[in-house]
Amino acid sequence: MVSEHGGVTDVPRRRLALAGAVTALAGLVVSQVLTGLLNARATPVQVVAEGVIEKTPGPVAEALIHVVGRNDKPFLVAGVTVAIIALGALAGVLTARRALFGHAVFWAMAVVAWVTHRSLSPR
Repeated sequence: MVSEHGGVTDVPRRRLALAGAVTALAGLVVSQVLTGLLNARATPVQVVAEGVIEKTPGPVAEALIHVVGRNDKPFLVAGVTVAIIALGALAGVLTARRALFGHAVFWAMAVVAWVTHRSLSPR
């Protein structure tokens, strides 16, 4: 936004957070579509959720299953989805300081998904 004196004003943080969240949501939609088009076994969100399940210590996993029943995976997929959107909002806010910071958040999410996929893939 340009102010009357010709300088550039700050974009409200809420607007930046919304832009980042929408960007993350768009990335989730694209990943869903590509997973379907490529006939992949699982979406990136499902792969990360499986990685969390695999890395969760047994007693913690059993306690959580006791609380949510056998719906643990849908809850985890929803949690990963919410976390991705929240991290997107954080990335949007960080772009106010420097665009590179916002980009770094998205790259970090991509690396986590890739590393999780590689660690769960059969060799």
